[in-house]
Amino acid sequence: MSYQYKPPAVTRAIKVIEFISQSSDAPRLSRLAREFDLSKSTLHGILYSLVEGGWLQKTDNGGFSLTAHLRGLFRPQPATARIRETAKPFMDYLAEHTNESVFLGLRDADKVVIQECVQGPKEMRISARIGNGIPLLAGAIGKIFLSDMSPSDLKQFLEANRPPKFTDRSISDLDKYRAEVEKAKKQGYALDNEEYLPGVRAVAVPIKQKGRITAGLWIVGFSSQLNEKVLDRARDKLLDAGNIISRILERQVRSAEIEK
Repeated sequence: MSYQYKPPAVTRAIKVIEFISQSSDAPRLSRLAREFDLSKSTLHGILYSLVEGGWLQKTDNGGFSLTAHLRGLFRPQPATARIRETAKPFMDYLAEHTNESVFLGLRDADKVVIQECVQGPKEMRISARIGNGIPLLAGAIGKIFLSDMSPSDLKQFLEANRPPKFTDRSISDLDKYRAEVEKAKKQGYALDNEEYLPGVRAVAVPIKQKGRITAGLWIVGFSSQLNEKVLDRARDKLLDAGNIISRILERQVRSAEIEK
């Protein structure tokens, strides 16, 4: 005899976990309540039961994301390792031919976690440790990940998470910041002109699989060395690298699906 009964609370919890695992951001209570057509009080109980059970965690912006343990089930490490392995030769090339540092990162809720860093050959260069996280709303790479969101989700996200004023050049106006994200989506790249760190510029591009952004690649350098002309050349090389990496990863995914 098969066991058919499924407690409503358990079924709802499973659906909530699946929805959050597929979200490009950390959805808040109000958004989840609309998505599942549940009262906030009912959903509040489900969410905090999952938090207490170690399945979900609450982010700084009040949203909910999977814990590291559960992310490992939904986003296995081999996929991350494959992205890093595929991107590394291109990062080496970019660092050598632009003389600047190149970073690879994945989004984790409200931050971008650095997966790989190749430093440029200059004595004065930008560096960061693998595993370090930078705020999602910081600089060029954040604009890239946010460009994967729908206009309505982006508007809601920015209203709930106003862009910080990291430097005098930071874009804190919501309409202007949203326009920058939309521009990045249209152009395929995003720029940071001392918006996150004084005296530092950056350009970032997406890495996509199945039409969705799964990682980001960016070049960082000091403004005194990364002038407009140099930045344009770095951008073109970065765009080419991002497109090629995306195509390689797409073929790898298709090959794996065929083998199954």
